[in-house]
Amino acid sequence: YPCMRNLGAEEEGSVLYKQTVLKIRRGLERNTKGRDPLAKSAVKHLKDFSSHYGVRRPVIADIAGGPMATPDEHSTKVKMMVYAILRKHMKCLCLDDEGKPRGHTHIARLLLTAAPSYTSEDQAEFEMLFHTVPDSGESTLSWSRARQCCWQDVQVLVPRETKVGFVDQGPQKSSSRAMEKVKRGNFCDLISLNENSRLCLTIQRDGLFKGRPDQLKQIVENEPGISLSKLLDTHRLSMEMKGILAYIVAQSVWQFYESDWMNTRWNSDTIQFIPGVNLDSEAATQNGIFAWKPYFSVHFGEEDPDFSDCSAFGSGDIHQYPRIRALGVMLVEIGIGKSLESHVQEGSEIAKRNKVWVAAKRYSDSKKPWPGFPFAPYRTAVEHCLEPDNFALRPRTAEVTNAQVEEEAETLRKRRKVLYEKVVSPLENLVKVCGWIDDPSAIGPVSIPQAPQPAIQEPELAVPNNSTTTSLRQSKSWLSGVEYLNSNIIRKLGKRSEGVPARIKIAVLDTGFEENVPFFHSPHRRPRIKDWKDWVEDSPDATDIAGHGTHIVSLIMTIAPDADIYVARVAEDRKGLEGAGDEIVAKAIEWALTKWNVDIISMSFGYRKDRPEIKKVILGGVLSRSEEILYFAAAANFGVREPEMFPARSPHVISMRGSNASGFFPDFNPPPNESEAIVYGTLGVDVPGASIRPDGKQESKSGTSIATAVAAGIAAVLLEYVTWKTQESCDREILRKLRTQQGMLAMFRALSVRSLYDQGHLCVSLQGLLGITEAQRWAKFEDALAKVS
Repeated sequence: YPCMRNLGAEEEGSVLYKQTVLKIRRGLERNTKGRDPLAKSAVKHLKDFSSHYGVRRPVIADIAGGPMATPDEHSTKVKMMVYAILRKHMKCLCLDDEGKPRGHTHIARLLLTAAPSYTSEDQAEFEMLFHTVPDSGESTLSWSRARQCCWQDVQVLVPRETKVGFVDQGPQKSSSRAMEKVKRGNFCDLISLNENSRLCLTIQRDGLFKGRPDQLKQIVENEPGISLSKLLDTHRLSMEMKGILAYIVAQSVWQFYESDWMNTRWNSDTIQFIPGVNLDSEAATQNGIFAWKPYFSVHFGEEDPDFSDCSAFGSGDIHQYPRIRALGVMLVEIGIGKSLESHVQEGSEIAKRNKVWVAAKRYSDSKKPWPGFPFAPYRTAVEHCLEPDNFALRPRTAEVTNAQVEEEAETLRKRRKVLYEKVVSPLENLVKVCGWIDDPSAIGPVSIPQAPQPAIQEPELAVPNNSTTTSLRQSKSWLSGVEYLNSNIIRKLGKRSEGVPARIKIAVLDTGFEENVPFFHSPHRRPRIKDWKDWVEDSPDATDIAGHGTHIVSLIMTIAPDADIYVARVAEDRKGLEGAGDEIVAKAIEWALTKWNVDIISMSFGYRKDRPEIKKVILGGVLSRSEEILYFAAAANFGVREPEMFPARSPHVISMRGSNASGFFPDFNPPPNESEAIVYGTLGVDVPGASIRPDGKQESKSGTSIATAVAAGIAAVLLEYVTWKTQESCDREILRKLRTQQGMLAMFRALSVRSLYDQGHLCVSLQGLLGITEAQRWAKFEDALAKVS
């Protein structure tokens, strides 16, 4: 288990990961020799583990059916009683500045656990946090009201159902501790004592009682915390973090399914994490956010009509079981490591729910393994959760009778049982086999995001926010000019020419592309993507979990719609290249040169230091092709803080900077090298392109990585134009020259305008080929390339 835990916690390729693999290999050789009991036990354990862990198993196996025993749980009566009593005491009677009661409830969080907790005296235990700030929307202003405001660690105890006075009987003596009854209106005072101790409360038949304080168990920062959706979008969770978190969330939804705790929705916004201290770790004290300590944001007294067990009859919900649907979406979000729900903002509430479900279902139904979390039982549980027919145990009707109410209650219990068998139990088996459930406190804190050091560039720009709408509109206008050139000039050449020349081939080295994005569904675009090669995970199916490559590929296809596109996935995300070394990128370039035989290679990334192996293969391509190969790379996005990056600064690569549609070069561009009198740039500010958003809408991006894609597309358009002209018996030498770096730069210079920002910055555009005669257009090529050898 320790070895398997390391495999789950570490990134593939890390030092600890490699050491663990070596230990496992040696252990296998030692323990599986012979026929003694140790060997048999080892083989059985491996079979159990391999049935749950399949790195390359996109096929989702079904869960074995049959009845199973459900685990220990708090009774529904206990859960309902805790909620009801706390709800009575939650009303805040604190006075505002005018001396009137505020009327709010206090901010509350319920700690979610992997199993129900009981004390040594057989009392059900609920661990909660209450904040002294009243819940008035949990605004940032509320959290900064007073220095004394803090989270209060609260333990709520309830005797087991057999000992609780649910019938008319005498008071319980469930604890030897002296207890004092809490009067309504006094709860504010209790949680505001700030005595650096745990508040211990016990619920009995006749109310809420306060016991002696205990030492703190939940030590957290005085912060509102971070939602699951934000955590997934800003942090990276290891395998074991994802596994234990998913199980705790699923188990908690099942645990509280029939109770009032489910009156408000459970989703990636209401599941929260609060930075704190891990007191259970055997190692040194740890601080941070822990994936195994999620909290549910409780809003006592509120009720969401859209989060009942089953949607109202005739509603427009595709998945009619809101609680189960929401759990399925959260499991997908945890598995893929990014939020879905927070990115769907437009439409009615029902429309948004359906959009999120469709997006989650797409990930669930995909045959591709989820990068970094390739567990077949997990995918099976998700698949069951997102399929509404699994929970349709009886038809819904518009009219409701008393008999139907009783039948519906029984149906709810059956539905909850299906939830356990089809979803919770497989996840429980997974975390047990992987050893993650043995000691969750041994799992360290979620790593804090590092300062941006990406290889694939895309930081924020130093452009005023109020200019975004204008620059986006200008970018769209710029792209429409390119579209006009393609449809009204270049394609007309093809119609009157004899023969069909080979299409221009472009290799895109990036984070891949997502083939299910609507942009690629066009019958004209789909055939243009000729091949795919995944150098990260060797997946046969196109994928892009970062979205960067998807945007780049779509942008190149927008500018050069008739070019053939070859996509090489060389990194999982923006940070991936920095740890990948030379080998992956070098192999991808070599493959593009020899297997794909491309004309252009686009690399929207860079390194601070030269990479000898990449430099070698770039030079090899230039020599083997007699210089007829075009490399494009992003200069850098760090302004004057960083010099031009590699491979952009290589003498055989065309380095691209970014400008807006008017030719202005923002200050994210790096300064020119001392040897450069002229630098080239093109459109790279607020450029729209395809995204991996669940709603399929385009996004605008900025940076030299975007300008690199635009430049590669421009080069393809120029090559295509000259290729068609050579079909008309024009000078073929022009085409040979244009295929070289020297020739393409000469043409770029002829089509550029000097930036007002700096006379040494040339902004490349195809605008110069519009509004002139065909003879004048061809003359531009002849003049520009006349001095190129």
